[in-house]
Parts: sequence; C-alpha cells; structure tokens
Amino acid sequence: MNGLRERKAQLEEKMRIMQQTRRQLMQQLEVLMSELNQSKGGSMGAIPESLTGIGSRVSTAFRDRAVQRASSVPAAQLQGDLLHAADDITNNMSTLLRELGQAQKDVTNGGDGTEIS
Repeated sequence: MNGLRERKAQLEEKMRIMQQTRRQLMQQLEVLMSELNQSKGGSMGAIPESLTGIGSRVSTAFRDRAVQRASSVPAAQLQGDLLHAADDITNNMSTLLRELGQAQKDVTNGGDGTEIS
C-alpha cells in the first residue's frame, strides 16, 4: 500500500513538472509567433531576451536574414518543432494521468482487484 502511495506521489510530481514545462513552452511559442508575425515586415536587429533559453537554433532564426548561413534552420521549421514539442508534452501528460488513475484504482482496490471496505 505504501508503495502505491509513493508511486502516486512520484506520478503527481512528474505531472506537475510536465505541466510547468508545457506552460513555459506555450509561453515561448506565443512569443515566437508574435515575433514571427512582427518580423514579416522587416528584419530584427536584436534577439528578444525571452528567447535566450531556447537555444542557438531559435537565435539563428531571429537574426537578420543577410547574416544567416545556408545551414541555418528556417523559422517555420522552428515553429513546427515547438508545436511538436508541445504535442509531445501533452501526450506525455495524458499518459501520466492514465497511470495516475490506474495507481489510484489499485490503491482503492487494494492492489489485488478487490475493493477495500
């Protein structure tokens, strides 16, 4: 019984972390989409401060097009990558919720398929 409680606590912690990560990714995606929409009319001279944690691929996408190398990743691909990452996080959260639900059922049933009274 204690093992199931510990497993439940672990799953809840993982779910909390994944929810926090998903929120951060969604915020970054919103900023990226806003920056992409704003930069369509002109080039950006500086990289937005909120994007510094995303990595060099995003930095490359927001540099002036004249300084981009041929090997750089297009901004549209970065947007797709972020959407894909958000989908993966959502899928992982769904899996965690299913596991948590199963663990709760196991605790309720005493782990042997019989309900505890």
